[in-house]
Amino acid sequence: MRRLLQWSSRIAAFLLLVPLLLIAIAWIGANTGPGQRLIEALLPRLTGGMARVEGLSGRFPDALRIGALTLSDAKGPYLTAADIRLDWSPMRLIHGQVWIDLLEAG
Repeated sequence: MRRLLQWSSRIAAFLLLVPLLLIAIAWIGANTGPGQRLIEALLPRLTGGMARVEGLSGRFPDALRIGALTLSDAKGPYLTAADIRLDWSPMRLIHGQVWIDLLEAG
């Protein structure tokens, strides 16, 4: 019985810690130059070419800066924006609120 309890507690800790570790790695990576370049490269592949960003900078996720954003569909680009600034509070999403302090495009 004692072994079963130890074994199950280790599995529970593993199942909890691995996702938290992956989130921490992604968070740290998104706040570095190479991580931001990786996001720029992966975004078109993950969205089927529908979204592209260039010049990603700032602090992820709450103080983002984007040099250029292009959203496209089958007919071509339908939104392009440059010099985008987004300052918001992503933690408020937990409470079902979207709180944007600044959303600006050049």
